[in-house]
Amino acid sequence: MSYVTTLTKNGQMTLPKPIRDKLGAKTGAQLSVEWQNGRAIVQVQLIDERLQQIRKESTAHLKQQGLYGLREEELKAGIDKERAAYYGQKYKLS
Repeated sequence: MSYVTTLTKNGQMTLPKPIRDKLGAKTGAQLSVEWQNGRAIVQVQLIDERLQQIRKESTAHLKQQGLYGLREEELKAGIDKERAAYYGQKYKLS
């Protein structure tokens, strides 16, 4: 079944109720959207799966950057540095 929805000027759209029901998506659900073979794939991102993914990625990144096992204040300083670098690169800030 195919549905038509409208994209707002803010890039938002409403998923038709039958699609939300099939996804099991409730208000506030996190959705992952990826592009594959000319199609947008939308999936509900289960919070436990997402937290596990973030924890795994964060641990690997911290180890790679030599930040794993640091004290809280050292870790916060490292996070602030990485955040500034990430957003500076993403939004071309400098």
